[in-house]
Amino acid sequence: MRLDDRARTSGDGSHNEVDVGQDYSNVDRRFAQLDALYRLASVGSSEEHEDLVIKETLRVTREGIGCVAPVLFLVEDGREEMRVVTSSGSDGSLPLSEPSIVRRVYQSGRGEAVNDVVADPESSPVLVDDLGAQQVVAAPVGVGDKRMGVVAGVNSLRGSFTDDDLRLIAVLGDRAACALDNLRLRATLRRQEQEIEGLHRLSRLLTSAESPDDVIGESMRIVADLIEADKVALLLYDEERDEL
Repeated sequence: MRLDDRARTSGDGSHNEVDVGQDYSNVDRRFAQLDALYRLASVGSSEEHEDLVIKETLRVTREGIGCVAPVLFLVEDGREEMRVVTSSGSDGSLPLSEPSIVRRVYQSGRGEAVNDVVADPESSPVLVDDLGAQQVVAAPVGVGDKRMGVVAGVNSLRGSFTDDDLRLIAVLGDRAACALDNLRLRATLRRQEQEIEGLHRLSRLLTSAESPDDVIGESMRIVADLIEADKVALLLYDEERDEL
């Protein structure tokens, strides 16, 4: 029996309608999603700056999820708020002290697709007013016990977010977390190497035959490098005057 573009015959002779055009569209979307995941994984293994990783994560989220606005909510060390980052850059903050869909995802560690943001009991001004969210799909960004934030797609290009979108953004959240964590670990290692080298330089200097003025000057330069300061001041105690 001939198969046309709209129907196929099942084993019992009945016809199951299949929209081949829709199939091709779904295949194209899957390829786009896989390509997006590959690009994000390759960023995590390269020597990139964090801003570039964030930019690529947002681009991959927009393309893979099919949303109007991709958003990253990143936790700030020592602060009870999350930095809101959109494609145009940093765009305010979201307090963790107040209920919100984003905080719920962050604290629970589980992704969510919410297709009526305004009706959600934990809707927040940041989502509704600042980002104009009607629908949102979001997933945590974290590695192990390290919780870094939340990645979200705001307003679906197809009118609503699906379970497939939720599964994909969960994978994107994991990949973004790995990329950011790798970058931060490499930055920490570089920092530790610089500190060790600085301490070795300082140790050699203190046992050298340099003049006191030269030792003090070079010591201050080493300390300035270690703490990444533009200027360093050294106050010396004057015993005769009892002052610094």
